[in-house]
Amino acid sequence: MRRQLHFKICSMTQGLACPNASLTVDKRTISHRLHARFHSGRPVAGHGAPCVNVAKPQPEPSTNARRAAVSPAQTRQQSKQTKRKDGVLEAKRALQFATAGTFRGGLITPTQRAVVEEAIIDLEAFGREVDFQQLQGLWRLIYTTALDVAPLVRPADTFSPVRIGNVYQRFGTLESGLCQNIIKASVPFLLEEGDGVTFCVGVKYEASSPRRISLRFQEAGFSDVHITSLTEALIAPAILPRGWIQQQILLAIKEANLKVPLPFASRQGRSGVGEYLLSFLDETMLVGRAQNGTFVFIREH
Repeated sequence: MRRQLHFKICSMTQGLACPNASLTVDKRTISHRLHARFHSGRPVAGHGAPCVNVAKPQPEPSTNARRAAVSPAQTRQQSKQTKRKDGVLEAKRALQFATAGTFRGGLITPTQRAVVEEAIIDLEAFGREVDFQQLQGLWRLIYTTALDVAPLVRPADTFSPVRIGNVYQRFGTLESGLCQNIIKASVPFLLEEGDGVTFCVGVKYEASSPRRISLRFQEAGFSDVHITSLTEALIAPAILPRGWIQQQILLAIKEANLKVPLPFASRQGRSGVGEYLLSFLDETMLVGRAQNGTFVFIREH
């Protein structure tokens, strides 16, 4: 058996020398420990040097911890951006709620008009310099105060010959400068409801300021005629054999695409040109103010 020795050793806890303890340890183990401490320069307990605490090296902060260390200025900026985003979302919801039931401004009371105008102003407060790339696409009208458009979107009487469906604006890229005002219409019993015929006004536009565009109206026309089965039966009754003439009439109606240049499009000066202030524009909503009134659109996907 190995010879055993009794040594007085000191353990260190919380920066204080601990009370003496008598332990039975292997002589070879003690020798290795003393040898390691001697070469490391650390004082050896029980050989004229007190026991001391040796601070453990602190691990370096991880990458995630360094990323989390955001400056107060960055925190304030992020908070400001989040607050603005929430404000814009709430203002858009309030505007859409206010315009509901107004028939796109065609049938609205003075009280409703005041509520909608207040909602528009609240949203315009978040307006900033326009990113014209966001303008590109198809926009559907949900409200207007324009005197030349509001009567068109007013609910039609039972015996009205023409009923107006959706109204759109389609913008191409700023470089192309192409724009279209699109109106879907129908005639009861003769053309399909909501999408019987498409009237279109071709427009050229260009940026006149960071938040304004100028519109020059070029031509007007109609296309995409969709007749009802009743109209088709009137032209070519099913009980009679369809001749070449009836076939050509049906084909001509379905493929009709008429465009007429507007008389003022070729004139010099400012005739036929309208200024359009984009008071608010983002990925989903467009608010524009023109000389003839205010327009509110939402993006159509």
